Amino acid sequence: MARVILGPIVSDARGKQGGLVYSRNAAGHYIRAKVSPVQPRTPYQQAIRQAVTYCAQRWRNTLTVTQRAGWEAYARATPIIDRFGAKMVISGLAMYLRWNAEMRRQHDALVDTAPAVPGEATMVKFTLTGTVADGVKVTDVVPGYGAGDYYEFYASAAATSQARNFFNGPWHWRRSVCTAFPLPQTIVPGAECAIGQRWFIRCRPFDSTGRVGPYSTLSVDITA
Repeated sequence: MARVILGPIVSDARGKQGGLVYSRNAAGHYIRAKVSPVQPRTPYQQAIRQAVTYCAQRWRNTLTVTQRAGWEAYARATPIIDRFGAKMVISGLAMYLRWNAEMRRQHDALVDTAPAVPGEATMVKFTLTGTVADGVKVTDVVPGYGAGDYYEFYASAAATSQARNFFNGPWHWRRSVCTAFPLPQTIVPGAECAIGQRWFIRCRPFDSTGRVGPYSTLSVDITA
C-alpha cells in the first residue's frame, strides 16, 4: 500500500496504490504504472524464501512465549526508519526475521533470544580500495568485528562515471565479511573494473546479539 504525507495537497508519496507506483529519485518525485515482475525463481530467490519460511515456523513452533515477548518488546523499543525518514515500529516477528532469515540463508547460527539492548546494529568504518588488478576490495574494518558479527555488501550492477554521486540500484555483486569470510574480501572482480570508473557499494551490519542496522551507501573510485 502506498504511504502518503499530506501537505497543502500532497507533499510526498511512496509505494503502490491503484495500479500506480509512487517513488522518488535524485531528479524528484515520479509516478509509473505498476508492473508485476516475472518470478524467475533463481537459486538466491528460492534460498531467501526458504529461509523466511523456516524462521517463521521456528517463531511459531520453537520459540517460547517469553522469547517471543522479548522480540516484541525489542521491536517496540527499536523503531526503524521508513522511506520518508520517519520512525516506524514493526512487529516482533518482523524484527526476528530481519536477522535470522539472513543467517539461515548463510547457514549460520540463529538468535532466538532478543537483544538485551534496544537499538539497531552500528555501522563500523570500512576501507575500500579499487584497482584494475584487484577489483574493489574491503581491506580494513575499524574498530573491527567479533565472532557472530556480520556485514553484507552489495555493489552496483555496473560501474559508473566518477561524476555520478547518487545510486539507488540495481545491486548485483554480493559479498560477506565476518570471521568465516576474513579480510580482504573482493566485492567486484578486477576484470569488471577500468581506471576512471566509480563503483557504488551498499552495506548492512548484523551484530552477534541479533540487531540489524540500516543500509549505508559508499563509493570507491578505480584509480590505478
